[in-house]
Amino acid sequence: MAALLTKHNVLFREAVTAAKAGDKIVARALFREVCESEPKSEQAWLWRAALAETAEEAIAHLEKVLTLNPANKTALDQLGGLRLSQRSKPKEAPEPVEGTAPCPFCGQQVNAGASQCGRCGVYLKLSAFDNYLPNRGADEGALKNAIVRYEAAAKRQPTYESHFYVGLAHLNLGDISEAALSFERAFRLKPDEREVAFVLKEIADQPIILAVDDSITVRRVVASALKKAGYRVVVAEDGMQALAKLDELTPALILLDITMPRMDGYQVCKIVRQNALMQNIPVIMLSGKDGFFDKVKGKMAGCSDYLTKPFDADALTRTVQRHLAPAKKTAARKTSSWKQRFS
Repeated sequence: MAALLTKHNVLFREAVTAAKAGDKIVARALFREVCESEPKSEQAWLWRAALAETAEEAIAHLEKVLTLNPANKTALDQLGGLRLSQRSKPKEAPEPVEGTAPCPFCGQQVNAGASQCGRCGVYLKLSAFDNYLPNRGADEGALKNAIVRYEAAAKRQPTYESHFYVGLAHLNLGDISEAALSFERAFRLKPDEREVAFVLKEIADQPIILAVDDSITVRRVVASALKKAGYRVVVAEDGMQALAKLDELTPALILLDITMPRMDGYQVCKIVRQNALMQNIPVIMLSGKDGFFDKVKGKMAGCSDYLTKPFDADALTRTVQRHLAPAKKTAARKTSSWKQRFS
């Protein structure tokens, strides 16, 4: 427990430092990660409200603070001021144009049936995605604001649309696992939506990579690089947590740090190789050491490859792709046939 608190504090300090340095994009991303790891952190939610890009987003964060602590004076004062300004601001309703509808992410009028918004660049149709790689041309800020907005709406009144748009936003960002969770919630409300059903099946077929490392920074770098390459990434912070994850899922590949508390990478690799269902899964060892003895020991434990830290994102991606090339080709063929069927 103390270790978790320490890592949470480190992440919180990194976020505050980024915010004070004026790097709002990084600060927003870090504070979001803080809130995911510690949802009851009032200060993190207050920082997210202060860094919010829209009044609606700030209000949603402040409401979260008040659900944690109804007596939080800072949140009460800020929320009162925001609501007052929202009420006093004149609302300009966009003139409806025949054959168009507002983009669910930025509000710009787009042609009915359009695959992409001309303003924010977001893909609006599931068939527009290419192997579920991140949409490089999308407005990341608009997507993250939309996630906050639609998640808040889903908490008040769960609807198919709110869950669907959260999933679509995550898919544009390349967060495939998060997208799947939202699409599953949407599908439960409308089980006759065939496109969502097919996307869920396609996502389930995407290779999952289990990244195991006790460093928050390494986990973040690995997850970011591999998500951009179109992989689903699940992380674990030590060997014991990795084995617990392996009870829940079967990854296509395992990235395994060597030096970890409780159970080192060699021990985890040996356990994986002794399991008949996992003995053929590629295991790539991550280590700060580049010695001959460590490589020999890794091979004896059953590892498939060895990557020395620090490594860059390109080297990591190339190594993973080399071991998963057949799986990616199969996934690409499946996605192509699905797109032809529904385009």
